[in-house]
Amino acid sequence: INWGDPGAPELPPFEGQIRYRGQLHRFSRQTTKEEVLTLLGQPYWVDTDADEFIFFYEFGEIEWQIEFDETGCVIQRF
Repeated sequence: INWGDPGAPELPPFEGQIRYRGQLHRFSRQTTKEEVLTLLGQPYWVDTDADEFIFFYEFGEIEWQIEFDETGCVIQRF
């Protein structure tokens, strides 16, 4: 999922829902770290630097990477 990456302007911003455990959930740039933790639980890995952090989740052969800005809101990715 991409919400607009200045480095990849050809990728349109995601508009929609994600399906997790059979349920649909709205996901947007306003989704917070706390909301992700409530929905998905603790990530298996967290990568942190000065202006962002990334949660890593594995679901079988699929990995989700959810990137947050310094305010704790989603930047992009899945």
